[in-house]
Amino acid sequence: MMKDTRLLIRLKEYVNYASTAESNLAHYITEDPQAVIGKSIHELARLTYTSPSTIVRFCRKMGFQGYREFQQGLMYETALYHESRDVALQDITPKDSTRNVIRKVTSKNVESLRITEKLLDPKVVDACVELLTQCRLVALFGLGASLLAAQDLQLKLLRVDKLCYLAEDWHSQLLYARNLHPDDLAIAFSYSGMTKETIACAKVAKQQGARVITVTRGECSTDLVKYADYALPVGSTEMILRSGAMSSRISQLNIIDILYTAYINRNLRRLREKNFADNYIEKKLNRKEERMMVDLSRLTTEQRNPATMDLDQMSPLEIAAVMNQEDKKAVLAVQQVLPQVATAIQWAADSLRQGGRLIYMGAGTSGRLGVLDAVECPPTFGSAPESVVGLIAGGDCAFVKAVEGAEDSCTLGAEDLQRIHLQPPDLVIGLAASGRTPYVIHGLRYARSIGCKTVAIACNAGSLIGQEADLAIEPVTGPEVLTGSTRLKAGTAQKLILNMISTGSMVHIGKAYQNLMVDVQLTNEKLEVRAQNILMEVTDCSRTEAAEALQRCRGNVKQAIVILLEHCSPTEAHIRLEQAQGHIRQALKPPEP
Repeated sequence: MMKDTRLLIRLKEYVNYASTAESNLAHYITEDPQAVIGKSIHELARLTYTSPSTIVRFCRKMGFQGYREFQQGLMYETALYHESRDVALQDITPKDSTRNVIRKVTSKNVESLRITEKLLDPKVVDACVELLTQCRLVALFGLGASLLAAQDLQLKLLRVDKLCYLAEDWHSQLLYARNLHPDDLAIAFSYSGMTKETIACAKVAKQQGARVITVTRGECSTDLVKYADYALPVGSTEMILRSGAMSSRISQLNIIDILYTAYINRNLRRLREKNFADNYIEKKLNRKEERMMVDLSRLTTEQRNPATMDLDQMSPLEIAAVMNQEDKKAVLAVQQVLPQVATAIQWAADSLRQGGRLIYMGAGTSGRLGVLDAVECPPTFGSAPESVVGLIAGGDCAFVKAVEGAEDSCTLGAEDLQRIHLQPPDLVIGLAASGRTPYVIHGLRYARSIGCKTVAIACNAGSLIGQEADLAIEPVTGPEVLTGSTRLKAGTAQKLILNMISTGSMVHIGKAYQNLMVDVQLTNEKLEVRAQNILMEVTDCSRTEAAEALQRCRGNVKQAIVILLEHCSPTEAHIRLEQAQGHIRQALKPPEP
């Protein structure tokens, strides 16, 4: 019987997670626990509109063998409460002063740590440390406040060179779970033990053969614990008046500190030899080490596609149809990462405004896509050729012919960035469908070291390049039609994202008016006609008037639009555009008095 875990508090908290019948039962008990002590199980069932079997199951979930033992625990709890009447451990009320709030919150946090200490079994902690020591990698799962706890553990483990994966969104977490192996370890965080998404991840991890540790409330059995090899119990004195996890979060962090410290204690000699005080990101990994970190067979881009197992027997129409169907998945995958793409657009625009550059770097297909996007910017937006740069492993010749070994270099990425005189205002975007290309990894690492913002675009969740960048964009496109040929869906997804970043950033710095390319450069007859068409569309002028306006403005479409709409001189149009930082809409606004 758990006499030290404050049964009444647990009952109040359990209301949030219980079924309707159990919720009514818990409410009734907490309203008058003294009365329940003297009632039979049949009387309590009648008063709460439940059944004796429901009450027995409820008591077992609370950690008791049956109703009689539950009554004994309740009797002890109420006696203890009335004996102590410790105000500091009572719930906060709207009438409490700030002094009382400080006292109660602090006391409850301290009490939760005390409860956690009593709940933890040293043998279980030792077993968890053993799993942590022996496993190949650790995958962490949790949402909300539990995600914050998982993030804390990830940072700690990375500092001691323990490969550790964690994604912020549930879909990516589920993908991690599906790719776990029997020699991997999953650690799932959920104080309630009822978070459906975390339970799903733990279940899948277990099905994959991985060992599972759960960090959840220890007072009663939860759905999450069903999939645990070992459960680390969280003690808590959560208050009824709260807007989020409080003492439970403190307890979770305490368990993390215990687990981490015990792990270091056991492996101190080995860790000292590896100089674990060095920051994980600053460690120098050679090519062999990087290959050991990722098993290609576990990457979704490298797996076989069930829909194309008979690809070699398909007709031309069947091949076209299945490829078209698979390409649709690339669009849907990009849709899932649009918030991250929007951030990249903003960063790119900010960099260009500051005189910085947008720099793409990649190898193979990814590198070619970056180069292609870069060379298309000057004719489309009238941008300076040096403002958007594409770097490909092996140099320009690698665009048309593969340069063997270039992508595996741990030095070429940084050297290429040094060669173009990388500066802090520049934005570096690393491209690798697999997410593990050393050329990109070390390039991003160098860029961050000198103060540049960095973005990684990969098609596998939790990619290595994503871990090296300030922002990871990871559309998971799934297995390719032709296994491993990432020039297909993965390449399509990368191209879509690059289109968004370059177009969005150029629009934001004034390279478009409405949806028209107003910074087009008149380098041939086709573009001259296009410029005239733009003027005619925007100002409703004739072709002759458009041609004359362009001539007066020396081919500057923006100036021509302003002089036609505002009936001003090219000089005044130039001044207006300068003041508006190139944005036509602002240049057309009447000047402020």
